Amino acid sequence: MNILNNYCFIYDFKKVFFINFFIFISYKTSFYKITIFLSILMIFIYFFYRIPVNNPQINKQFIYAPSYGIIKNIEKTNGFLHIAIFIRLHDPHIQYIPYSGFLSNILYKPGEFNPAYMIKKGKYNEKMIYYINTYRGNIIVSQISGVLARSIIPFVKEKTTVKQNEELGLIKFGSRCDIFIPLSNSLKILVKPGDYVQGSYTKLIKFLN
Repeated sequence: MNILNNYCFIYDFKKVFFINFFIFISYKTSFYKITIFLSILMIFIYFFYRIPVNNPQINKQFIYAPSYGIIKNIEKTNGFLHIAIFIRLHDPHIQYIPYSGFLSNILYKPGEFNPAYMIKKGKYNEKMIYYINTYRGNIIVSQISGVLARSIIPFVKEKTTVKQNEELGLIKFGSRCDIFIPLSNSLKILVKPGDYVQGSYTKLIKFLN
């Protein structure tokens, strides 16, 4: 993985610059405790904002996982197959486009900050919802905040064409990512609750039609 392939360097370079600047100043002025603290903070931020190399493949027969994490729940609801992925604190916090299409709308919903692994309470949490129009129907991806995650960053713009497995956005310090797949399709579920998924490298669904 390229050391510069990180949210800090790509999207938030100012924070990286200022933290490193204060590390340098504290070291030069012999404030070693501050130097150590800021160095640990920098390592922490870099680790949690890492962006793994995404899978460049595009395959219309499959829907890929929109994030890294543990499959927490799979259920059918309101004509959709709902798959909830819990993003642990040490997982990459980047999200991906699960299927190519037209991003018709991005909807931000303010809300609570309940633990994201709580499926029922999590539906009341702050979230960013992406509506992707595809020839398989309307696929929905939802980035959900949690107790620690208080900032959702979209990388894409609405009213644009998006490609499978490209970067969708980031939830700062993890939480949950849900995907809703229309049941109008004949499909096979390739994962089960408890499985670990690796973002754009894990196939969630195979279309049978």
